[in-house]
Amino acid sequence: MNSPDEIVRNFIRAHHAWNARANERAKSLCPGSEADNNAYALTEVEYDELVSLFCASSVNRQGIAFGDNPTHDPDKETVESVKRSGSNAVVRTRHIVRHNYVSEHEYHLVQEAGEWRIASVLYLDGCGKYECL
Repeated sequence: MNSPDEIVRNFIRAHHAWNARANERAKSLCPGSEADNNAYALTEVEYDELVSLFCASSVNRQGIAFGDNPTHDPDKETVESVKRSGSNAVVRTRHIVRHNYVSEHEYHLVQEAGEWRIASVLYLDGCGKYECL
């Protein structure tokens, strides 16, 4: 069984790859065109597959967002801490982006059928925690 931090690192890599594909696909299309709508639909399907691969069955994902500045980047987002308590775990990461801006995420994981699965991804800032999965 993979550890909680391994699951998070794998999710970060997969999310980054998904973002790159979606962003590249969208760049070549005219917004609102049939091709653009079809590409967006494919991007939604791919995101659902990503969620199915890494997340708990109870997850209701948020809307998708992708672009030139990815939310997750395996070269820039590092695991800062891992706390386990029975069948739950919290993995905190730090992502340094442009102009040394730091974003922090908190991944909440649960065990399902003997596997660690992501139940929530929270974006942290000075005002609170916000679901962003």
